[in-house]
Amino acid sequence: MPRTGKPAIRHVAAVERALAVLDAVADAEDVGTNELARRTGINASTVSRLLATLAARGLVRHVPETGRYQLGPRLVQLGSAALAGLDL
Repeated sequence: MPRTGKPAIRHVAAVERALAVLDAVADAEDVGTNELARRTGINASTVSRLLATLAARGLVRHVPETGRYQLGPRLVQLGSAALAGLDL
């Protein structure tokens, strides 16, 4: 297939779901699995697996005392990298 120099237009559904969960965590700041499932419309067991994956990469963090989730420290690193690439 020849290169077009343009980004692909098709999306990966699993990535879309993971980003929806990440957005919902950002909106709520401190939220549990079932609440995320309600907010995103994604099955709770799928949300649980997505959270485990996001937590393993530091994008969210599990708070053991509450069993809830918050944004993780890896997002600060990603944000810093994004800012460094901007011509401000």
